[in-house]
Amino acid sequence: MKPQNKQIEIAVENQVVLSDLYISLQNHFNLQNNIEEWICFSYTRNKKLKYEDYLDVHLDQQLIIFTYSSKKLIQNKSNQNQEISLFLNIEYNSRERTIQRVFQNTVTVQDIKELILADHSLLSQNCQVDFKYLGQALNSPSLDTKTIKQMMLRDNATLDLKITRNSEEENKMLAILQNISKQYNQIQQNLQKHFQNIIQKVDAIIRNTLDYISQLLQQIEANICLAQNNLNQLNNPNQIYNIENQLNNINIYVKNIEILSNKYTERIILDQQQILSRYTDKQILLSTPLNTTIRDVINYLKTVNIVINLYNYKEL
Repeated sequence: MKPQNKQIEIAVENQVVLSDLYISLQNHFNLQNNIEEWICFSYTRNKKLKYEDYLDVHLDQQLIIFTYSSKKLIQNKSNQNQEISLFLNIEYNSRERTIQRVFQNTVTVQDIKELILADHSLLSQNCQVDFKYLGQALNSPSLDTKTIKQMMLRDNATLDLKITRNSEEENKMLAILQNISKQYNQIQQNLQKHFQNIIQKVDAIIRNTLDYISQLLQQIEANICLAQNNLNQLNNPNQIYNIENQLNNINIYVKNIEILSNKYTERIILDQQQILSRYTDKQILLSTPLNTTIRDVINYLKTVNIVINLYNYKEL
C-alpha cells in the first residue's frame, strides 16, 4: 500500500481526547496498526500532542497525524512491500543524535522529513531539513517525492539530516521573546508600585484608626469621670439626668468602636480594666427603673473587639 495524504474536516464535541479521534480515524480508514504509536502535531498550538491530551474544540485546529509509529513507518502486516532499516543522523540546535528507524520502501524523502520535524514539534513552513546521503544533498523538490526504493537506499544506510529555522521565523520568535520579557518587567514594576501603595494606605488606615479609638477611649473615660463626680451630688435631680446623658455618651462611643469592628479582621482586644478599675464599686441610680453599675459598663466594654483588616482598605 502506497502512503497517502488525506485532508479531512471533522466536527467534534467538547472534551474530546486525542485517542478517541484516533479510534474514529482508524475505523473510518480501516487502519490496522497500533494507534498508540501514531504521531499528532497541532499547527494551531505549535506542539506535538500526547495520546491522552484533550483537544481544544474552541480553536479551529489544524492537525497533522502520522498513522505510523516513530519506530516503524506505515507498517501493515498485510503489506508485502520490503522494509528497510535506516540510521538517521539528526543535527538541531547545535546538538546531534542518531536514531534507527524501520521504513517501508514506499516512503518518500518528504515523509521522513515531516516525521523528523514532528518528532521535534516543529512546523515545516518555519523550518527546513537538509537531507544528505553519502555526502550528496537531497534537497531539491523533485527528490522530496522520491521513495526509498527509487532512491535505491541500502539497508542500514545512514542519512544526515540538519534542521534549521528560517531566518525570518527566528527574527519573529526573537521579537516575541523580547516583547514578552519587556511586558514581564513592566508587570513586575507595576506590582511593586501597587504593593507599596497598599502598604502606605494600610499603614495610614491603621494609624488613623488607632488614633480614633484612642480618642473614643478618652471620651469614655472622661464621661465616666463626670458620672463618678456627679455621684456625690445625687441630692440634685439635675445630676441624675447628667449621669444618664454621660452613660448615653459612653454607649455612643462604644457603638462607634463596634462600627469599626465590622470593617476589620485582625482582632485587637481593648483593655478597659486599667481605665475603669477605680470606678467599679459605685452604684448609679437612674430615674428609670433600670439600675446600672459601673461594673456593668466595664463588662460591656470588655466585650468590644476592634478588628483591623490589612487588605480590605477599600471598605474604609
